[in-house]
Amino acid sequence: MSKKDMDRRKKFILELMGDPIYQPMRLREISSLLRLSKEEKRELYDVLDELCEEGKVSVDRKGRYEKVKGKWKKKKDDRYYDDRREEYGSEYGRKKKDKNKKDKNYDVTIDPGHGGMDGGGAYGDYKETDFTMDISKKIQKQLETEGITVKLTHEEGNLDKNHTMDEYNTHGRAVIPNEVKSKYTFSIHINKNSSTKVKGIEVYTAANINYDLAKDIVNNITTNTSLATSTNRTYKMYDGIYTHNFSESEINDSLAGYEKKGYKAYNVTTDSNYLYMIRETGGIMTGAYIDDSNPDKVGTNPYYDSNIGNESYLLELGYISNTNDVKILQEEQEALAKAIAASIIKEIKEKV
Repeated sequence: MSKKDMDRRKKFILELMGDPIYQPMRLREISSLLRLSKEEKRELYDVLDELCEEGKVSVDRKGRYEKVKGKWKKKKDDRYYDDRREEYGSEYGRKKKDKNKKDKNYDVTIDPGHGGMDGGGAYGDYKETDFTMDISKKIQKQLETEGITVKLTHEEGNLDKNHTMDEYNTHGRAVIPNEVKSKYTFSIHINKNSSTKVKGIEVYTAANINYDLAKDIVNNITTNTSLATSTNRTYKMYDGIYTHNFSESEINDSLAGYEKKGYKAYNVTTDSNYLYMIRETGGIMTGAYIDDSNPDKVGTNPYYDSNIGNESYLLELGYISNTNDVKILQEEQEALAKAIAASIIKEIKEKV
């Protein structure tokens, strides 16, 4: 979309939201009101996103958009002031991005698993989030040293103990990779099992891919740290590498679950990856299906039908229920991050 078209559409949306009879609406509702095609709906998403970044439109936790009333004035500390509330804005509008960072694209998205009130898997004195953010930031540092741009889905301290991160909608965990147009996404997790004997790393991938990068990550980790490949055999493709698409029985269970909750059913198929951070970031190629069927209860992934998508991996870096794996995660975190980063750097440099 040209700058001229973007400015024209932004002006139109602001005029629409400025009408006295306008009530906060979700993307789906605005699209329906304007009778937009799928392509026009995706462009509307970009228009709304830019207006939010400019502090002219706000979006609440239910995905409803409204025009920000009042004036936003830049202060010496580079924040923006909301004269409606005599304070610096929070949920009424996001801080305007630095002009140099506007529309910035990233090479890689890293998703530190869980966060906020969601600590992830827990065992004994430890939980996933004791490790996922630290490891993610160490990988980020290694990549940026090599000139690779990295977007974290959330930063340390962004989520407090009373909140979790949205999976979908604007700036949702599974939407960010496509918003920033990254090529690769790596979601960092620590596994858990009822048996303390199960241990080792598991790299989850999309189906029908070239497994070279996944193999290189596994090889680098097992060569440069004390972590071994997992003893788990379910969904195993190669040592330490796993692919899990929905089975027919899982699809039936999923559909039954939607019906029980009163949700509209999604188009889940055996081409749909079971892990949402792989499925929803990959678009059509990974069987993404979170459309606007349940915007209030689930949210919407504007890129579910994209034919571009990210090449996404979910890394289970050992088992929090295994004392040896936890010890390695505590003592060899730097080596682990370097091993993962080395594989990503090699992959990107070979394809440039």
